[in-house]
Amino acid sequence: MTVAATGGGSWFQTYASYNVVGAVIILPVLRHLRGRQDAVIAGLLAGPLAMLPALLFFICMIAYYPQIGAEPLPSDFLLNRLNFPVFHWLFQAVIFLALLESSTGFVHAINERAALAFTIRTGRIMPASARMAITSLLLIGSIFLAARFGLVTLIARGYRGLAYLLLIVFVLPVMTLGLRRLWMDRRVAVAA
Repeated sequence: MTVAATGGGSWFQTYASYNVVGAVIILPVLRHLRGRQDAVIAGLLAGPLAMLPALLFFICMIAYYPQIGAEPLPSDFLLNRLNFPVFHWLFQAVIFLALLESSTGFVHAINERAALAFTIRTGRIMPASARMAITSLLLIGSIFLAARFGLVTLIARGYRGLAYLLLIVFVLPVMTLGLRRLWMDRRVAVAA
């Protein structure tokens, strides 16, 4: 990615930002793991499965190394070089499904937090119409943002900004609470 496409930073910062956003979306699912064995198995399966396409993509990028560095969408550049339109359309379908998947998790995470805040504040369960309103506002807002700034710019700048926001609002408090709980558990174990 170019400096312009990534909002003035390096491509490494942009892709690292993607991972912070992904971690926040994935964390609520961890409560379904039954123990350390489930976590280890999930990591052993998901790690290589996530890394293999990236490794293959990286190997393909090496063939066009100096030229591909200036491209805002390296994957699109590589697919155009294949001169096989079916792969290009298939890739766009995969990107659409990936955006749909991650946005579904993101919208669900926001809805869950809003529902919890609503329940704490009012003592009632948040109505389905309120969940639909939150979902609609998020989706309509994202459509206007994508139309206004362009998808590449929005992803490059938006993910990084969102990552910094999530580090401050989510990761830092979770780490603080987690360290406190570990410290308290350790004190209890030592006392016993």
